[in-house]
Amino acid sequence: MAHTKRGSFIIPIHLPIPEPASVSGTLPSDEFRAAPESEERRVMRTFAQALAAVDELAVQPEREPRGDAIHELIRAGVSHEFVAALQRVLAEEAVSEFSATFVWAAGVLAPPSAPATVSVPSAAAERVKMVALKLKSEAASRRTEYLTGPIVGVHRDPETQAGTVIVQATRNARLANITVNISPKVVDSALDWMKARETMSIESKVHRTSHGLIAERRDSVTPMRGHQLDPT
Repeated sequence: MAHTKRGSFIIPIHLPIPEPASVSGTLPSDEFRAAPESEERRVMRTFAQALAAVDELAVQPEREPRGDAIHELIRAGVSHEFVAALQRVLAEEAVSEFSATFVWAAGVLAPPSAPATVSVPSAAAERVKMVALKLKSEAASRRTEYLTGPIVGVHRDPETQAGTVIVQATRNARLANITVNISPKVVDSALDWMKARETMSIESKVHRTSHGLIAERRDSVTPMRGHQLDPT
């Protein structure tokens, strides 16, 4: 920790990540896999993207977020607990701004939507508090699940050209693989998203079957950065 000036603290957090896991074995020509995301990268990516979503959708517009902005925050994986914690930091008298800079290890491709720097001024504390209250209210009445994470598998049916994707996500505080059925027009895009390590968002009810967890709604997986609203 380095004290640079009154009210300013720099706290470096170094989170080493393991060597990327390799995908072993020979896969059929209609099946594609990617190495799973490490727990260390998942923690930092989730924090960075949640902070960026709050800044873009709730802070920069300089107005109380509307229902659509709250919905987008939920789709981006922002929780009531995360926003409430941020509000407590901003409300401290000695804090004028909370900022975070992220440097991603070159050995593992960072998701395209991951920010480099995010800064939230203390003047936004009351607005952030309102967001936390709205997220808490939404969570109490929400039935659709919102899950985020990278694609770790794509399967294409050679006859119908439709397929499935497997998204690695945290569900009920546990790491899980969620299968989503996708239409032919989405399969090629899904392969590109997997190669780019895009963070995906699933918006659907999820059922447990003999084949694992499956999203109820077809084509319910989209890149997280595709959800971001225009703050203007």
